[in-house]
Amino acid sequence: HPAVVSKVFGVGVSKAGTSTLHSAAKELGLTSVHWQHPGLAAAEIDRRIHAAIDRGDAPLADLPTLHDVDALFDIASVQRRFEAFDAAYPRSRFILHTRPLDSWLESNARHAERNRQNPDYSGDWTSFDRDVWAEYWVTQHERVRTYFRNRPEDLLEIDISAGDGWEKLAPFLGRPIPDTDFPHEFAASQRTLPGRVRAAIHDGRLFSGLERRFRSVARLPRTGHDRREAPR
Repeated sequence: HPAVVSKVFGVGVSKAGTSTLHSAAKELGLTSVHWQHPGLAAAEIDRRIHAAIDRGDAPLADLPTLHDVDALFDIASVQRRFEAFDAAYPRSRFILHTRPLDSWLESNARHAERNRQNPDYSGDWTSFDRDVWAEYWVTQHERVRTYFRNRPEDLLEIDISAGDGWEKLAPFLGRPIPDTDFPHEFAASQRTLPGRVRAAIHDGRLFSGLERRFRSVARLPRTGHDRREAPR
């Protein structure tokens, strides 16, 4: 029953279907935050979470706008300090989102290269040490699996790239399996122009985007399409 699940936390590695899980959670009727939140940059969310845990408070004590959120995905401090979330929020469920190590490393290497080639990028993720990242992948998986080894009902391991979807996620969260296709946000195939067009047609973003472009000139009235959240 949905009421028995307090919160849902993504505790796998980034770039392993977190955007898809965020969308899927919302489709299942949960409120969800992915990476950042309006008025809260990702770094600020992490800073507040670490500060709260370090002084012995609940991890979200300094984030009142997140108190009532059902699911959190792609938040580094959640992934690194999931034990504190488990202690503070009983009856929560944890999702180890994963993908094969080699493809995960390649994805992160490409991301660092895109940052390096982007003249507008001002962050510090422009280098990639394969050995360091591989060690992190292995360590994170071992930590999570070891911690929940006697509580399999509280942990779901899911690999979106292998085709895992509603049949694993919905029952784990106490939700019926939807009769809609499982979302696949930000897949590598969608980064090509044909892939992005196909994805936009599939979920209506192409036509709502054209409508917004035309309305900016013709000053047409707003429609419900404007409230669609753009995927990351």
